[in-house]
Amino acid sequence: MNYILYFGVILFWGSSWFAIKFQLGIVPETISIAYRFYIASFILIIFCFFSKITFNLRLNQIKWITLQGFFLFSLNYYFIYLGTNFVKTGLVAVIFSTVSIFVLINGIIFFKEKINNNVLLGALIGIFGLILIFNKELQLYAFNNELIIGIILCLIGTYFASIGMLISQRNHKNNIPLVQNNTLSMFIGATFVLVIANSTGNKIIFDFDIKYISSLFYLSIIGSVLGFGFYLKLLNNIGAGKASYVNVVTPILALFISTLYENYTWDILNSFGLILVIFGNIIIFRKIYD
Repeated sequence: MNYILYFGVILFWGSSWFAIKFQLGIVPETISIAYRFYIASFILIIFCFFSKITFNLRLNQIKWITLQGFFLFSLNYYFIYLGTNFVKTGLVAVIFSTVSIFVLINGIIFFKEKINNNVLLGALIGIFGLILIFNKELQLYAFNNELIIGIILCLIGTYFASIGMLISQRNHKNNIPLVQNNTLSMFIGATFVLVIANSTGNKIIFDFDIKYISSLFYLSIIGSVLGFGFYLKLLNNIGAGKASYVNVVTPILALFISTLYENYTWDILNSFGLILVIFGNIIIFRKIYD
C-alpha cells in the first residue's frame, strides 16, 4: 500500500510543477493559490457530504488544523509562487526537494524526534543527485539580485512546508481524521492567502484562457485533492521524515516532462545524478520496510 501511495504522490506532484507555469500571468499568485485550495476543499466537502462524513472536532483539534492550513496550504505556496517569478520551475523543484532536510531538522527541534541516519543519508544522496541533474540550469544562472531573492523566497516557502508536514503528522497522532483534516486545512489555507492578497492590494480577477482553467483544475484535483490525500496518508503511515523524501524524487518526473515539452537534454552528469536519486530511494525504502 505504501508503494502505491509513494509513487502516486510522485506522479501527481511531479506533473504539477509544469502546470504551475500556466498559473503565472494576469491573475496574482495569491488569488491563484486561493482558487486552487478553495476548489480542492469544496470537492472534499462534497465527498464528505455524500460519504456522510461528519466534522465533530474539538476546539484544540481545530486549532492544529488551522496551523496546518496556515503553514502547508498558505504561507509555503505564497512564498514559492513569488519565488517562481524569479526562478525557473525546474530549479524551484530542486530547492523544494530540501524539504526532507528541513523536516528532519524541525522534527528534532520542535517535536523531539530522533534523527534517522539512513533517511538522512538517502535524502542527502538524492539532493546531490538532483544538483547534478540540474547542473546545466545552475551553470546558466548568473547570481544576480533577482535570482538570490527568488532562491530565498523558495527556501522560506520550503521551510514553512516542512513545519506544515510535521503538524499534519501530529494531527494524525491526535486522532484527527485525514479527510476532515485536509478539507478544513485547505479551506483555511485558501482563506489565509485571500487575506494576504487583500492586504497586498491584489484584486480578485480570473483568467478565462483554457490553459489557465485546465491547469487550475489539474492542480486542484490532481495536485491537491489526490496529491495531498496520498501524501498525508503516506506521512501518517511512515512518518514525516521518510514521506518527505518523495519531494526529492518528484523533480525527476518534472525533468522528464521538461524533456518532452521544453527540450531538456541529457549528458553524463545528469544521468549519474538520476542514478544517485534512485540509489537514495533504495536506502529510504529499505529503512521504511525494516
